[in-house]
Amino acid sequence: MARFVSAAERRAFLEDRARSTLQPAQALLDKACVPYRAHVEIGDKAGVIVQYAARLRCSHIVMGTARRSSLLRWIDSSTTNRVIELTRVPVLIVAGSPASRAERYGVPAGLGAALASLLYAAAT
Repeated sequence: MARFVSAAERRAFLEDRARSTLQPAQALLDKACVPYRAHVEIGDKAGVIVQYAARLRCSHIVMGTARRSSLLRWIDSSTTNRVIELTRVPVLIVAGSPASRAERYGVPAGLGAALASLLYAAAT
C-alpha cells in the first residue's frame, strides 16, 4: 500500500479512523458530564500509550481488554501485557466479557493436535 498512497495520506486515514473509533466513548463521557481530553497518535500501540502517559505525567493507566485464555496471552504478545512491561506507573485493567468456548477449548485443542502431528511426523 505504501507504494500507492503517500505517508501523509496514510497518516490522515489512520487518524480519521482513530477519531471515529473514539466517538462512542466520547459520547458516553459527554453524556455523563465527565471531563476528558482525547489524544490520537500513530505508532506502536504499547509504546505510544506509555510515552503519552509519561508526557502527560499520568499517575495511572486504565485499559480495557478482552478476556483471553492464558495460552493465547502467552502466544500472542498483547498490547496490555506490553504496556505493563514498559511502564513504571500502575496499570488498571478492566476485563471485558469472558473468552468464548471456542477460544477456551478449541484453540488449545487445535494447538495440541498440531504439535502431536509435528511430533508424529518427526518420529516417522
